[in-house]
Amino acid sequence: MAETARIHQVGPPHAQPGPWLEVVRGTGDDVEASTAKAEPNAGRSGMVGYVIGFVAAAVVITVGGTLGGLGFGASLGLGLFVGLWGGGGFGFMLGATIPLARHLDAQSARSTDHGQGDIDGTAAR
Repeated sequence: MAETARIHQVGPPHAQPGPWLEVVRGTGDDVEASTAKAEPNAGRSGMVGYVIGFVAAAVVITVGGTLGGLGFGASLGLGLFVGLWGGGGFGFMLGATIPLARHLDAQSARSTDHGQGDIDGTAAR
């Protein structure tokens, strides 16, 4: 059985506070499925970003080199080289980072405890 911990938020000052930490026992399948749905797939997004970055860099460099007077073969070779190392790497970095950053931003937006004390204005004990 999998165990997860839930932190109870403090309610209004007149309400009885619940326990700070409660152990909840559930089936492992439920916990793993909910965790898998909540986390972004940075690997898949990174690979999509790699392909987009590679294609974009290869096309731009190939067209720019051809219009600049370099032969088509040389432009294509340079475009593929730059696309493989520069465009693909940059695309992978952005593709993997953006979904992860959005996930972390959404997680921090849901959090109500920012270290500013309780709801009634008193500091944490």
